[in-house]
Amino acid sequence: MHLRIYVMLGIIQLMPLSLIAQKSYYFRLKTTPSISWRGDESSKANLVNSFGIMVGYSFNKRISLETGLGFNRVGFKYVRVAESIGVINGFNRYTLEGEIPVKQKFTERFIEIPIQLNYMFKQKNGFDLFFNSRVSLNFFNQVVRKTWYYHKTDQEFTTKNTFSGTQGRDKLAFSYELGMNIQKKITEKIALGTGIQYKQLYHNHKFPFKPKKRHFNSIGVDFYLIYRL
Repeated sequence: MHLRIYVMLGIIQLMPLSLIAQKSYYFRLKTTPSISWRGDESSKANLVNSFGIMVGYSFNKRISLETGLGFNRVGFKYVRVAESIGVINGFNRYTLEGEIPVKQKFTERFIEIPIQLNYMFKQKNGFDLFFNSRVSLNFFNQVVRKTWYYHKTDQEFTTKNTFSGTQGRDKLAFSYELGMNIQKKITEKIALGTGIQYKQLYHNHKFPFKPKKRHFNSIGVDFYLIYRL
């Protein structure tokens, strides 16, 4: 009789531990190739890739919250007709005799600290469907700029100038994302997923945020792996 009582008391004592040990925490590894462009009429789309690692907590079967560290990239292109260029946007500083600058490609790189909320709205045939929303602070802006020239004598395009640095750039930016994902459980601990993400990123001169008119847009495809603890 006493043994049964001790067993029951032991089970009651262990119940909170079993709740804590439930598979509520997880890691997410992700990469997002995207088409990115700046929010003005003169820029064209550029291909970029962002990636990161997240730590998440599932409050229940449907809702989870994540944060982590990411490497966020946005970019754009300028494409101009050679005859219409002239001395604009500092191109003349890099132009050699007989050459006309035609195209510039910009990529901006950030370290990202995100907060992401996920909501599973449907399960079907072993697949989980999610909506997600994400806000991020982006730090340490680095810009990589490539300029293509058209050489009138040789009648060919060449890359004559590549710039990488942070001079004159905003060190802080704010971004938000909206997306929808489909996810498949592979094992008890591992799941794979993919989805569509839309992002906007705003530069800022100082805190609090003062968004500029020239923001970045991107549409990408999310690929990720989830590992549950």
